[in-house]
Order: sequence, then structure tokens, then C-alpha cells
Amino acid sequence: MCESSKGIAGQKTIAVLLPCLLDKGIMSTVTEVRALSINTLVKISKSAGELLKPHTPKLIPALLESLSVLEPQVLNYLSLRATDQEKAAMDSARLNAAKSSPMMETINMCIQHLDVPVLAELVPRLCELIKSGLGLGTKGGCASVVVSLTTQCPQDLMPYSGKLMSALLSGLSDRNSVVQKSYAFALGHLVRTTRDTSTEKLLQKLSAWYMEKEEPVYRSGCTLTIHAISRYSPDVLKNHSGFVLPLAFLAMHEASDEEKGDKDDANLWKEVWQENVPGSISGGIRLYMKELIDITQKALQSPSWKMKAQGAAAMASIAKQQTGSLVPPHLGMVLDTLLQGLPGRTWAGKEELLKAIGTVVSSCSKQLKEGAHEQPTIDDIIQAVLKECRKENVKYKIVALKCAADVLESTKEDRFQELTDILFPLIKQTSLETVGAQSPKEEDDPDEKAKELQTEFLLCAFSTLGKAWPRNPATQCKALFCIPAALHIWESKQFGV
Repeated sequence: MCESSKGIAGQKTIAVLLPCLLDKGIMSTVTEVRALSINTLVKISKSAGELLKPHTPKLIPALLESLSVLEPQVLNYLSLRATDQEKAAMDSARLNAAKSSPMMETINMCIQHLDVPVLAELVPRLCELIKSGLGLGTKGGCASVVVSLTTQCPQDLMPYSGKLMSALLSGLSDRNSVVQKSYAFALGHLVRTTRDTSTEKLLQKLSAWYMEKEEPVYRSGCTLTIHAISRYSPDVLKNHSGFVLPLAFLAMHEASDEEKGDKDDANLWKEVWQENVPGSISGGIRLYMKELIDITQKALQSPSWKMKAQGAAAMASIAKQQTGSLVPPHLGMVLDTLLQGLPGRTWAGKEELLKAIGTVVSSCSKQLKEGAHEQPTIDDIIQAVLKECRKENVKYKIVALKCAADVLESTKEDRFQELTDILFPLIKQTSLETVGAQSPKEEDDPDEKAKELQTEFLLCAFSTLGKAWPRNPATQCKALFCIPAALHIWESKQFGV
């Protein structure tokens, strides 16, 4: 009675049967009734064909809701009690089971008969279900339906893609990693059917999440979505490469925290960069140099210390990859960015800025001596680095001294007097502090570790003085009277002379 060949009689039969099956049958508490109702729905969907079209706006959401309602509740209980790794594996299995269920089979049959008028009625209900649906099966099923729509009726879907994108974006911050991946997967396909302006807004929103939000769920949502766009809609990403790839480069340099999965995120960003940048890494950096500097500056100005460190690492990588090939105006842009990150307190990862400055100046000293408009002078660089040499943090001070040594050695600038003003008092103080009992110490003894750090500082200080040794005869004569005194202090304290 429900075959498509039955015409009006078939339509009337379906109109009577479907409400009963959807409202009472598949939602019944009796297992046998549910099973019979689902089997009947599947049979109807296989035979009814086009006759189902008027009912799909109600049928598809009802079946999506049933994916969670009909799932054994014990699975939710087990998922809540499991570890994060067990939960992810279990939820993936649950979602795969939902996608291969008879309800999902029926939904896929219905999708084959959709057109613009039906989509106009279905999409608002689907969006509401994406945003407010309960249960893993329902949420994952909604994402699967969106993917199917992008492949089955991409042209008809275009007017409604913006609404679906907004709904998926609101669910992208879901705390369940499997749901989040499903929504990101759907967005990766959906962007093929959206206008460029909508895609641009999506990418801007994701970038803002990554740069400004510190909660891992927002960062992972951004990572998964852009990786999905890169994999399933590469042409779309190519159209926005000037915006996406600099973000990918910055994100590649996120410090790994395996407990939070940051290492996996960084690897995904690396894939995005490698798959969309032509040629070598250095070639890609040259291609997007201005955009890379802009986003790195933004990272260095972030109130988040973690983001600052990430920006410093990215800037150091740019400097390292472009060693010897940085010329104005890019040389000035890179150095400006690095120097702007130095003022203020010491934070974890700030050392990368100093390492990058040392690398750039050592490789580009000739260009720096020639000078250029809006480019930091050698004096600006030296003064900024020497200021960092005065910071209290010993580990940071060691890196600053190494940077100062590289800068002074490569530029042949005579700043020996300024260095001695900084170092000699510290050498004297550190030498006095290292005097103590020579009894054996435990490896994790904090006092012993402090002494090792002080010794490392002293070695670094004398190495820096050696690299910065003046070439001016007058300064050399003056220095010859100072160095022996400093050495005598260190030797007498170290060896009991």
C-alpha cells in the first residue's frame, strides 16, 4: 500500500502510518513494539520513494532523536565512568553503531528525495536539533546528515548553508571530543556550498578562538575544523590561504602538552601547512612573510604567557629558516617584532626571542651595517639585549648573555665597558655564593642545582667577555687591568687560593 506506484492511495496510507510510527512506535518502552516500528519504517522508506518527500522535514529529525533515545542507557553510564582515552574509544564505537543503524539507513534514503522546498522546511529543524539535541547519537547523526546533504544536493543546499554553518559552529565547543570531531568534519564539507563571505567569517571566528581563548576545547575545535577544510575542501582553503596558513604556522609551534593533546594538535597544523604551501618551508615563509609577522606580533602582544611563548618560537623559526636571505624591508619587520617582545617581565619561552635576535644579527650583520629606512639600528639592538642581560632570572640571563655575545661578535661593536659594568659585580657575587662545603650532594638537591646554575652562569659570563673583547687598542689596555682581577676573584673562591 505504500509503494510509489500506488499514487494518491499510497500518499494517504503513508500520511496515516507515519505519525503513529514516529510518535508512538519507535518511542515505545516495549522492545518488540520499537523493533516492529523501526522495521516498518525501513520497509516504507525503501518502497515509498518520492511519496516520502512531504514528510521528510518531520521524519528526519524524529529519526535523529531516536538514535539517542533508543540507545541503551547503560552506555551513557559507562562512558561517564571511563577515562578520557576509554571514553573517546567507546564514544567512537557508539557513533559508528548509530550511523549503521536502521534509523540512519532510513534517513539516507529520505535525503535522496530532497529538493529546495523540502530543505526550506527541514533545515531550521535540523539547525535546532544540532544546537539543542541531546545524546551522542543524535549529535553525530546530525553532522552525518549535513555531510550527506553536501554530497547529495549541494546546489539546493547553498541558500541554507549559512544557517547550518552557524549551528555547527555553536556546537563545535562541545566537551565531547567525538561530537566535536563530527561537527568539524561536517564543517569541512559544508564550506564547499557556502559563500566566500560566510567562509571568511567562519575562519575569522576560529582564528579569534585560537588567539584569544585559553580553554583547550576552543583551540581543538579550531584545529579540527581547519584540518577538515584542508582535507575535504582544499580549494576553499586555497582561496583563503593568506589568512589560514599564517595561523597554521603559528599553531605548529605550540608547546606540546601530551596530557592535553597539544602534540596531536600541532601535528595537524603541520599537515595543513605542508599540504598547502608550495615547495620548502623557507619558500612558504617568504611567500607569506608579511602575514606571518603580523600574526606573530599579535601573539607576542597576547596577555597569555603561553601564546607569547608560541609567538616567540614561531618568530625564532622564521629567523632560522630565513638565515642569510633576510633583506629590507623584511629584515626590519622581523627585528622590530623581536625587539617589541623584549620589554617587560620575563616569561617562559621569552628566551626564543633572544635566540632569534642572535641568529638574525649574526647572519645579516652586513645588511644591518648598511642600514635601511624603518629598520632598527645596531645600537638599538645592542641596547635592548644588554637591558635583558640585567634581568634577575639566571637561566634567562644566560641566554641573554649568549645573544649579546653573538651580536657583539658579528657586528664588531665595542661595548666591552658596558658588559663589564654588568658582569663584574655579578661575577664577584656569584663567586662568593658558590663557596661552600664540598661534601657530596644528592642529584636532586636544590642547593647543588643552584650551584651548577651559578657555575654555568660564570662560564657563560667569561665566554661572553671573550667574544666581546674590544678591537680598539685603548679599550683593550683598559680591559687588561680589569680581567685579571675578575679572574683572580673566581679562581681564589673556586680553588681556595
